[in-house]
Amino acid sequence: LLDSHIDRQSTYKQVACRWLRQNPTKWKSWTVDWDKKLNLTVAGLFSMYGKWVLYGLDRVAQEAMNFVNADSDYFRNSEYALSLDVRNLTCEPDVVLSDYFKVLENAVNTRLIGSIAALCSDSIEAVVELANIRKQIIVSPTVGSARFLEQQQYHYFFRTVPSMTLAK
Repeated sequence: LLDSHIDRQSTYKQVACRWLRQNPTKWKSWTVDWDKKLNLTVAGLFSMYGKWVLYGLDRVAQEAMNFVNADSDYFRNSEYALSLDVRNLTCEPDVVLSDYFKVLENAVNTRLIGSIAALCSDSIEAVVELANIRKQIIVSPTVGSARFLEQQQYHYFFRTVPSMTLAK
């Protein structure tokens, strides 16, 4: 009885495989975009012109995204892919905050998961405050201000450099 069940199951699989191979035009429309990854966006707020410029951070951030997407320990074998939305900003607080509002306005459409903010301290302060209210992650490789040391108050802000206060 068990052998009969296994033989029948094997026959069903063979028939199904044969049908799939012989009729791709009938089933191709069922699989449109099955291999397409769900894009998750990281906003890159970079100061690229004006009085305070850090050259190359946008390129380094893009290389990091490429690494994460290509590495099997991260996203290569997953249904997700990271993309970087680079914002060409200056170190003017009103320009930065206005652009961050635009980023948040499109957050649902772009599947925003956070931001890298490589800006001068006085330009990023309002962005960190707003991100904290909106529960958006901000990672900054540049903020040296001691203002954001209180992790209990700024749950969504992470710095990758020590505060100037701690460095002294």
